[in-house]
Amino acid sequence: MRRFFITSFIILVVLLGLVIGLAHFYLPPYVKSLIETQGSQALGSPVKVQEVGLSYWPPGVKVSQLSFDYQGFVGVTLPQIRIGADISEIFSRSMFVQVELGQPQVKISLLKPLPTAQASRPSETQSQTSASEPLPIAVRVRLKLLDGKVSVQLDEKSRVDLEKLNLGLEFLDLSKPLTFDLQTQLLMQKEQTKIMLPVAIKSSMAVSESQISSESTLMNLGGLSLKLSGGSKLKPLKGQWIIVAEVEKLEALPMPPEFLPPGKWQGGVFVNAVATHEEAKPPQIKGTLKLKDLVGDTYFKNDTANFEGVIKASMQTGFEYNSKFSMQGFTGIVDLTELDILIHKQFKKPRTVPFKLEVLASQQGTELLIQKAEFLFAQIKAQASGKLSSESTGYSNVSIQVPPTPLNGLEKYLLAAGGEPIQGTLSVSAKLEGQLQKPEQLNVSLNPLSLKGFRARLQFDKEDSALSGPVTADLNAVLVAQGRNLKSAQVSLKSDLTGLQVMKKDLFQKKTGEILKADLVANQKGSLLSIRQGVLTTPAGTLNMSGTLQDPQRPRFDIRSSIPKLDLKKLSAWLPLLSKYQVTGDVNWSGRLAGTYDFAKGIESSPLKLEGKVKANIPQYVFKSAAPTAKSDVDDRKTHDESKPRAKPLPILPSWPIFKLMNLAMEGDLNRLHYNDLAINGIGFKGKLVAGVFSGNLKVAQVFSGQAQMTGFQTNLLQPQPSTSFTAQVSKLDLKQALNWVSPQWKDLASGRATGTLQVNAVHPSRDDFLETTWVKGDWNIADGFLSTLKFDQIINEKLAKVPGLGGKTLVASKGVTSDIEAKFEYAKSKLNFSKLRMVTPERNELNSSGWVKVDKTMDLSGTAHLAQAAVPEKVLKYNSDSSGRLVLPIRFTGSVLDPELNLLDTTIKQLVENTAKGELNEVKKQAESRAKAEVQKQIDTQKENLKNQAVDKLKGLFGQ
Repeated sequence: MRRFFITSFIILVVLLGLVIGLAHFYLPPYVKSLIETQGSQALGSPVKVQEVGLSYWPPGVKVSQLSFDYQGFVGVTLPQIRIGADISEIFSRSMFVQVELGQPQVKISLLKPLPTAQASRPSETQSQTSASEPLPIAVRVRLKLLDGKVSVQLDEKSRVDLEKLNLGLEFLDLSKPLTFDLQTQLLMQKEQTKIMLPVAIKSSMAVSESQISSESTLMNLGGLSLKLSGGSKLKPLKGQWIIVAEVEKLEALPMPPEFLPPGKWQGGVFVNAVATHEEAKPPQIKGTLKLKDLVGDTYFKNDTANFEGVIKASMQTGFEYNSKFSMQGFTGIVDLTELDILIHKQFKKPRTVPFKLEVLASQQGTELLIQKAEFLFAQIKAQASGKLSSESTGYSNVSIQVPPTPLNGLEKYLLAAGGEPIQGTLSVSAKLEGQLQKPEQLNVSLNPLSLKGFRARLQFDKEDSALSGPVTADLNAVLVAQGRNLKSAQVSLKSDLTGLQVMKKDLFQKKTGEILKADLVANQKGSLLSIRQGVLTTPAGTLNMSGTLQDPQRPRFDIRSSIPKLDLKKLSAWLPLLSKYQVTGDVNWSGRLAGTYDFAKGIESSPLKLEGKVKANIPQYVFKSAAPTAKSDVDDRKTHDESKPRAKPLPILPSWPIFKLMNLAMEGDLNRLHYNDLAINGIGFKGKLVAGVFSGNLKVAQVFSGQAQMTGFQTNLLQPQPSTSFTAQVSKLDLKQALNWVSPQWKDLASGRATGTLQVNAVHPSRDDFLETTWVKGDWNIADGFLSTLKFDQIINEKLAKVPGLGGKTLVASKGVTSDIEAKFEYAKSKLNFSKLRMVTPERNELNSSGWVKVDKTMDLSGTAHLAQAAVPEKVLKYNSDSSGRLVLPIRFTGSVLDPELNLLDTTIKQLVENTAKGELNEVKKQAESRAKAEVQKQIDTQKENLKNQAVDKLKGLFGQ
């Protein structure tokens, strides 16, 4: 038996040695391959291990230099990993597993987007197995992390490091508390700034399937101490935790809290709170907050403000959070007396000038009773008292008083005053009543707000606006409002801004010494502020106003106004928009202005509507278009140098809503209008201006040395290059002057004085398509008309003189066509169509024609000419004349207006010859009635054939016909 046991033991030892030997040679490579393969598949990035070894007691595994890089986001290096199992208590169904990481290093980069993790889902079978089959023994895991480092790169200039990271963690044995012990150094770097914070967290927490609790969890973050204790039941969720947070010495913190300005701070911050939570309900927190002896020596500066000096504050309050935050009581003092304050170009407070806010309040149920609230700045002292309710249905009542206080000396602090003394007395008595949770129903009253004998100098400069100069005012107001709605008001204001200089770029400018006074008496009427009397006195005239105003923040008003006499020349000195038109004269105005004024948008974009009546007497108005006028023909327009940008044309009226919604009845007299180089005298107009469109009737005493009366006149003043339409009766209009203005190269083509009617629809002369799109229809009589190129009597005579058998008579000298002209025409698409063109010269030469003339000077006119003196033999004139003895023949002018070409057709010559032959035949018949009929007829035929052959054969070579 003994030998059996010895033999069995030897065999067991041999087998154990064999197992250990096999494990020593084959298990490490297998574990290494398993870690690298499974790790690489799980991470999607290579996992590398330098070496895997075994320890025999306690049994375990050693892994050296495990490293991986996860898509450039996380890089991990673990120089040494030890995993061991303590199986000494294996027979009591318990085991310890200890994991030790030596000097681990983790690098995290947030310079690019985070990679998307693709975690595999466990199968349903695996999930059910893991959930339903508990481990056969209790396993406790101990994790030790020694001297680790974690580095997180936030951006190119910022980084956070955890250095000397030591962590101890024990968990997974539900019968004993989980312990957690962390100590590290938190290093934050941003550009050249470095901050080192010691961090320590220590916790003992009991965790089970039904609850979680902690007797003490302590955390210290660079001087901020936090203590947490309490517990929560998990099913159903319910618990309570006690939170104690303290900063005993702010000066000991490596950096001040973010809510404080930069500087050196002293004092303490203490928070004690109890947090409770329950399933399906929001968490509740109740506690106290205390700032004790807070003192800061601070310095802050930016482009608009500068603060330097000492801030003192103390505060204590109870608070509660239950879906919303509420204070249970409050005591606080903020003292800025020892602080230098400079707000750029507006406010300056030196040290030692009192600047303090003190509040003493107590809690009574849901009401905060304000026993004392006092604001003090220099000599101004405001006091408040009352109660504030935190209940949704609670009633709050606060009164604010500023006793009569002289304002003398405030100019030292208000930079806008320009250093000049401020005078006057201010007093305020105000009340606030209602439910704070319903601000739209809060009642606010000022009874009164009084400013007596106020005098100050304003100094304000901005990029496009400036104020400079003294202002005087007396104000007495009683205001009662509910929310933003003014319920009742009584206002009396007298102000004098004569010494003020005001500038708003391109819109308004007023010089020092120009009178500007405002008097206002107003009271509340229903839901509106009623202006009973408003008078604005300016050098240009006095504006009287009355009407209603609602919502001062975004005024909606309906104001009626009148100006007995407005001096336009003086007004132009204030309004650059008018000054460029050189307007003079005066205007009588009465009207109504309604709509909404938006302070953010200004008058340029606010929806305002203007209705009224204007009666004007204007001696002179000068308007110059931004673009050059159309004084060239089509060819000239094409030669414009496109490399040089043209100035953008501007409308007469800017496209503001006030002009788009304007409806004015207008009448008046404009003695002289200058439109570029065109002068028009004696304009009388009566019409209306609706939405920027002027329509009405005009009378012109003198334009192009004539007179005109226009009916149905219409043009849109909101368009940069507006079209104009009208029907006109003109009298004695000088054609040469008109042609010189429309197209100077035509100025010598024609002259005369025109009388008749015109229907016109013309685009603006500065437009490139002026000649193409303008339409004109007229019926004119032109007295003493002169056409320098169309000397129709001379041209016809020159042609006739060269016709063999017809010409030969001495030519009649011509001085051009000076005649009376009667014309019916229509101009459209650059073409002038004459349905009737009749010319009669002083020599009784007459042309009746119809046809067309284009703007390129080409022409085609056909008709009948009557010549009193023609270059033809007497016998031709005798038998081809009208009753007054003038030669009659059909003609056609073609070619260019500058060089017209006359066309005499074969039929024209034949007709002249045949008429002459027939006339002579009649004469022969009378002289030789006794001759034989055959002889007479022979002589007639012979004579007829000779004349015809001589004229027609030679005419072909001469005229190319």
